[in-house]
Amino acid sequence: PTSPHISPHLPISPISRWGGQYLTRYLRWEGGEGHDPEAPCLLLVHGFAASAEQWQRLVHQLRAQAGGEPLPPVYALDLLGFGMSEKPGLSYTQYVWEAQVVDFAREVMGGRPLVLCGNSIGGGGRAGAA
Repeated sequence: PTSPHISPHLPISPISRWGGQYLTRYLRWEGGEGHDPEAPCLLLVHGFAASAEQWQRLVHQLRAQAGGEPLPPVYALDLLGFGMSEKPGLSYTQYVWEAQVVDFAREVMGGRPLVLCGNSIGGGGRAGAA
C-alpha cells in the first residue's frame, strides 16, 4: 500500500538549466498534504553510471514506513553526464558535481533546509557540497 500523502507514481521529470547552459533533469515527489513546511526536504544524489531513478524504491519505502505521516518534498537529481541530464564534452570531476548539487539546492529548491543523501560519487559530492 502507498501513502495518500505522496503520489504513488514516479513524477514527471522537470528540467533545470545549470550554470545558465547545461540542461539537467531531476525528479520531485510532492510533500504530503499537511507536511511541516519548515521541515527539511530530502535531496538524493545517485552514484556513478546511475540516475535519479535509482532512488524510486527508497522513496516508496520511506512512504511505507511513514505510516500515514505526511513527508516533506523529496528531490532526486541527475548529475551532469548521467541519466537524462546533458552530457557536454567537459572534464567531469567531483568539484563539478559538488557545484551542481549546491546550485541545485539554492536555485531549484530555493535554499530551504535539506537533508542530503548520496551514494558512490553522489556520496562524495554530497560530503563536499555540505
